[in-house]
Amino acid sequence: MLTVTKKAQKILESIIRQGTTEPNMAIRMCTCPEKTNQMELVLDRKKEGDQVIKNEDRMNLLLIEPELSLSLENLVLDYQETPQGSGFILSKFS
Repeated sequence: MLTVTKKAQKILESIIRQGTTEPNMAIRMCTCPEKTNQMELVLDRKKEGDQVIKNEDRMNLLLIEPELSLSLENLVLDYQETPQGSGFILSKFS
């Protein structure tokens, strides 16, 4: 299962709240067909079979389809801010 840091959870929650008022919406993590080894984050509704990552308040934050879920095993999603910019990164669980 993908692990999401507290910082990344807060950013995901903020993106959802800014992007929609619909309670059933969350962010879907999917592969980016145009760019190898990159992920895309889009607002979407839960689909059957999705892995759902929730925050402490049980709000759906992240949706991951079953096929992608397997390739994200033992990875960590974090949000980093650096002088070069900020964004989400995936790294191996340590």
